[in-house]
Amino acid sequence: ILSMRQSTQFTKWSDYCVLVRSHAVKDKLRYSFDKYGIPNSMAVKSGFYKSVSLQEIIAFFKLLNNPHDDLSMVTLLTSSMFKMSFEMCSKIRIENRNRSYYDALKALKSDIIEHYHRVKETYHQSGLFYAFKAMMEINDYYFMLPVQEKTNLDLFADRIYDFEQKNGSSLIQYLNFLAQIEDQPTSEAISSSTLDDVVRIMTVHQSKGLQFPICFLVGLETAFKTTDEKLDIILSEKFGIGLKFIDDINRTKRSIFVRNIISLQNDISQISEEMRILYVALTRAQDYLYMVGVANDVEKTVVDIYNKLSVQKDGRLNPFCVMDCNSFLKMLLSIALLHKDGKCLREFANNDLGVFESSDICVNLVKQIDFETTQTQETQQTREFDSARYEQICKNLEFEY
Repeated sequence: ILSMRQSTQFTKWSDYCVLVRSHAVKDKLRYSFDKYGIPNSMAVKSGFYKSVSLQEIIAFFKLLNNPHDDLSMVTLLTSSMFKMSFEMCSKIRIENRNRSYYDALKALKSDIIEHYHRVKETYHQSGLFYAFKAMMEINDYYFMLPVQEKTNLDLFADRIYDFEQKNGSSLIQYLNFLAQIEDQPTSEAISSSTLDDVVRIMTVHQSKGLQFPICFLVGLETAFKTTDEKLDIILSEKFGIGLKFIDDINRTKRSIFVRNIISLQNDISQISEEMRILYVALTRAQDYLYMVGVANDVEKTVVDIYNKLSVQKDGRLNPFCVMDCNSFLKMLLSIALLHKDGKCLREFANNDLGVFESSDICVNLVKQIDFETTQTQETQQTREFDSARYEQICKNLEFEY
């Protein structure tokens, strides 16, 4: 992004968007963006109070109550407020094994202790809200933060003020209040303007209806979530309940036929949904789309996919190859291996597959059968009772080893 802003016509931060499959990767992206000074905006589901800046400020409040809380002290030291490296924190700990960080910094006459006492004095004189404002002024902490974090802190300031008006300035009471609500899944504060010049980081679902000049689709290697095999019972509107047969004698479990049908139906539904999500992601970019996936062994990954590839007579990818894909990366590599421009990938398998040079390759799923119509038609058919066949079925069912 930094390079493209300097070498292309896309000079605004808002020209760029990073799309992710889930919220899990957002914290890593935020850390990297902050490290390189890229202004960014993202919404997370992990909770308003779990945002980075709020965790740092909450750690400061905990230290006001107990300056020897080493965990909160390390959080604060390594924050954007003081920017101490983990190596320096480790060095202080090694040289002061029998003392808290507070005592060690006090012995070193660090200016961090001066800031701490200034905030604490402000709290005793004016209360929680003004102590918070004093924290914001340390080393221009507030002004150095990205837009999203500033917005979070603005909302946090309003909540501190409301708490103090209703409950007073008791620090212990406020910390107890935070402990009760800290894990609530409240969304982060929304930036005051959607026109802010920042890089947007959002999930594919959040990007529906939006478009950006340049999009990065990251985390292609993330595996799709599958739970059917782990569950003892799976359900289907059409087929009912799918169970596992338990063999008490051999102490084993195996899926019954109905369960296998339900599992296949669920797999088809899931892969269809994943393909719809991928389609949304691929259509968010107006000019350029960059897709980023990670593999521990690129050659092995490509060869494994290549060896499982199968193409139908009409040149289309075999639907069961699609069903075998458990990530966007495998799905896209399967198509790229069959594309005329995928020669560099096919070279990993030492085969150039000339017959698959068509650029019209597309992916289709197995058509879902209208089971209800089929069952209705079968029911309407009249069948004569076959007594001999009935006796044979009964004999087979009563067979014992």
